[in-house]
Formats: sequence, C-alpha cells, structure tokens
Amino acid sequence: MPKDVIMGASVVTVLGMSEVCIENYSGITEYTDTLVRIRTKHGQIQLKGSCLEIEFYTNDEMKITGSINLIEFQEEESPMIENGMRYLRGYVKIQIQGYSPERSLNLCSYHHILIWGLAYEDHCYELCMSVRDFKRIRPFLRKKTHTKVRVKEKYGFPFSLYNNRKRKLFFAGFIICIFYCRFIQCLYGIFILRGMRRERMKRCRLFKRERCVCRGC
Repeated sequence: MPKDVIMGASVVTVLGMSEVCIENYSGITEYTDTLVRIRTKHGQIQLKGSCLEIEFYTNDEMKITGSINLIEFQEEESPMIENGMRYLRGYVKIQIQGYSPERSLNLCSYHHILIWGLAYEDHCYELCMSVRDFKRIRPFLRKKTHTKVRVKEKYGFPFSLYNNRKRKLFFAGFIICIFYCRFIQCLYGIFILRGMRRERMKRCRLFKRERCVCRGC
C-alpha cells in the first residue's frame, strides 16, 4: 500500500511556481493573499507568495494558485499568545453555503481578511474570523458572491462580558481582586527595598568597624 495511505502523510504536487495541489490534510489554519498555512497529521505546510487563491477545497484535496515563492514543512506549534489575543478581541465561527463558496474565501483574501480554522462540512465551509473583519466583509459576501452566511458560534472575552452583564457583583469582585493583587505586589516591593537598605547600612557599619573608620577621618 502507498505510504500516504498507511502513514497518513500529505501529498503535495507542485506545477511550476503558480499551482499547488495538496492531499491528506486536516484543515487550513490561516489564509491570506500572501500566506496559507495547512494543518496536517504530522505538522504544518506553509505556502508564501502573492495573489494566492484557493480554486477548490474539499475534505480530501485542495488546489492553490498564484505566485508561489516558498513551500515549508514545519512541526506543529502551539500559538498560545496568538490564540489569547484572538480571545481577548473576540471572533466568530461562520458558515458559508451556496454556489461556488470558494469565491467567498478569495474575496476575504483580496480584502486582507485573516481567516483560520477552515473546514468543509455538509457541502458548506466553516471558518473563523475576528468580529471586526466579519463586519467589514459581510456586505461583500452577500452582494458579490450570493452566498448564505450564518454565524454559528461566538467566542471571546467581549461575548462573555455581554452574556454575563447581569452579574455585576461577579465583575466587581473580579476588578477588586485585580487591584488587591496589584496593591500587595507594590507593598511587597516596598518591603524588599527597605530590607535592602537596612542590609546595606549594616554592611557599611561592619566595614567601618573593621577598618577603624570614624567620623572626621
């Protein structure tokens, strides 16, 4: 049996510098007009270039066209800082359905809209983008691609804050806890400085006694 079937390895077919076909992958983690990151079972495939577009995308195969300058194979990394920033700003998971939804992906790329977590399920695309980018691209998706766009899930701190807006005591206690921790930190720093000053004074006195140094000498 072929190795790609036994090991689940990805198959990358490069046609010149303008076309790449990829098989056996888990999904797209990031897609712009200059960068495409594809998650596989053994790491990531990263394509860099300009005017990158996805011609078609299924669960088994995809085709990327454009001016491709670099193809890299990387180990899977855990972008904790990046995910934390996305959570703080808030993002949505949307579902795109209709005729030729690939046009929606390329429209996002054209307007420099960052998308990630792209997956193909039930004859439609599911992907994530920030709330700000979703507000920018939503009118274009409806008018130019004639696709149905539905917000499937909402994530992030702004949505958690809105859902728990009635729990005023909880947020008041949370803010008080932050200020209390900050106060304790500052107080601890003051004690350390005072302790260091006392230690320095003791060392100076011992030095004077050892060298028989007195005032006026």
